[in-house]
Amino acid sequence: MKTIYTGLLVLLIFALTNFSLSAQENPPKIRYMVWEVQVNPLQQEKLLNAIKSQNAFLKEQNHPFANITQYTNEGYLWYSIPFTNYADIDKIEAASQKLWKEHSEKSKELQELFDGAFNTIGGFILEYQPELSIRAAERDIPANGKRFRFFEKFYIKYGKEKEFEELVKRYKELRETNGFKDDFLTMYPAFAPEMNVVYFIDETGSNAAEHFSDIEKHWEIFGQEGEELWNDVKQVIEKIETRTGLIDYDVSYFPEE
Repeated sequence: MKTIYTGLLVLLIFALTNFSLSAQENPPKIRYMVWEVQVNPLQQEKLLNAIKSQNAFLKEQNHPFANITQYTNEGYLWYSIPFTNYADIDKIEAASQKLWKEHSEKSKELQELFDGAFNTIGGFILEYQPELSIRAAERDIPANGKRFRFFEKFYIKYGKEKEFEELVKRYKELRETNGFKDDFLTMYPAFAPEMNVVYFIDETGSNAAEHFSDIEKHWEIFGQEGEELWNDVKQVIEKIETRTGLIDYDVSYFPEE
């Protein structure tokens, strides 16, 4: 993924030169450079092993930037790098180029592991929205293991973005008021043409069956207020895409503190 990693950074930097950075006047939010990869079941095993090998090398080299791997039961894998300021992209690119230039043979060896490991790949940037999310105040990153996640992508009707945002706030308040503390994360795409899309990650339940059972109970508890909220949501969205999957800490990399 080294060549893909560097190439996509170049594309993202080019895009940023045409993007208004006025949002940086506000306190910076956590952002993620995301590589969205489509794989079939046979490729996924190969891809995960390639990422593991790459991360083992990054750990050896004390690489300063983390990466996170998530994947779904529907053949999608998301490899993402968290950052705060857009200027960090230059630092990530410089560190990557320096690393692979100094270890060209290892670079080639790792790149070969990714050959044939996926069908298509694309990239985008997501921005975490803390005011629309629920997250444990003290969130420890596990050293290993996996955690179930339910992924949603809402397509918002043109001109209804602010209205939808207020509805998400109502939903967050319903969860908090009723004591539901599972992580619920809201992400916005960074670039204006994609602002009619909102991404959600829900960590309710330890598997798909448990998730759907728990969410059904949540809506029963929400009662009439929940029904009214859902009816309001349906008025401002075009469609919803959903995926079930995992965040995999065994195939992620976090530098030493």
